[in-house]
Amino acid sequence: GTLSHGAVDVENDRFRSATGVGGEWHRQLTELRTVSVVAQYADLDYPGANQVRNSRVSGVGAGLRQGFAARWQPLVSGSINYSEERNTENRPDLGRNILAARVGLNLSPDPKWGLSGAYTHNDGRYRADDPLLLTARKDRQSALELAAIYLYSRQLSLRGELFWTANHSNLALYQFDRTMVTFKVRYDF
Repeated sequence: GTLSHGAVDVENDRFRSATGVGGEWHRQLTELRTVSVVAQYADLDYPGANQVRNSRVSGVGAGLRQGFAARWQPLVSGSINYSEERNTENRPDLGRNILAARVGLNLSPDPKWGLSGAYTHNDGRYRADDPLLLTARKDRQSALELAAIYLYSRQLSLRGELFWTANHSNLALYQFDRTMVTFKVRYDF
């Protein structure tokens, strides 16, 4: 199980906060193959004039991981998820259904180092017509993720990530590209 909280700031002003819970169940079928089921729930809170975007998101998904007894210990994974974002401010045009698929590859070139890459594709269908543009928004989003992790000790790890996202929409206003770099320090108890 997980508890999470995150925030997005734009030009030093809070744009969105997200608080959520999730649960995962894993079943190891063989020494190298695992299946999983996931369920998630989150509250998305927007301050000020953006409060009209407040929503609740719930989702379910399933995945498969397959390892290989080979050099660098390759691990291939795939998953499919379905989520519903329901606007809590009586704006169904800001709520959507999302179908997502993801494939990934993890490699361990050294016992202290890990490398990973993943590709994700999302289709988002909004629940009602945009009140100004008079059509329901439909998005197709592609994302590429690259990461490197260094295991400093059994408990402490350092991770760097690069994310690239491209959103294509039937409404040109919502098309964008985004690049994000993150650095994480994790301590396991």
